[in-house]
Amino acid sequence: MSAVDSRSVIVALPTISIQFGLSLDLVQWIPLAYQLTIVGLVLSMARLGDMLGRKRVYTVGFLLLAVGSTACGLSGYFWLLIFFRVIEATGGAMILANGRSIASTLYAQEGRGRALGMMSMAFHVGYIAGPSVGGFLVDNIGWRWAFFMIAPIALFAG
Repeated sequence: MSAVDSRSVIVALPTISIQFGLSLDLVQWIPLAYQLTIVGLVLSMARLGDMLGRKRVYTVGFLLLAVGSTACGLSGYFWLLIFFRVIEATGGAMILANGRSIASTLYAQEGRGRALGMMSMAFHVGYIAGPSVGGFLVDNIGWRWAFFMIAPIALFAG
């Protein structure tokens, strides 16, 4: 889900640039805010999962992802969109940091490789499909749906 989210939004950047009347150089902060936040927080969120419980942090991550993505889609101001993108990425970091740990715990020996392989495959399928999904949404419904599509999936998964 994180991969689909980050890649689908890239396709929407030219449309968002026109919507807000900003240069593409400035609009690049939308994916940058997401990626920098995830990279900056993933280790801290793994530690938080160790302290508070991985399942709890993982579930809150889905909630933050849903709230952040919905708020991004509703944003009427560019810098507010960036702020909510950071919120969304915080949830993404919570999910990424704790998902593999949960799978490793559930599948102690037998099946662990398969479970981690399926998680990796799902990430890469999302990475590949993201631009196509984003392009379809932007062309047919609007750029805001590149953000809105994440919320129901995150709520269902959490």
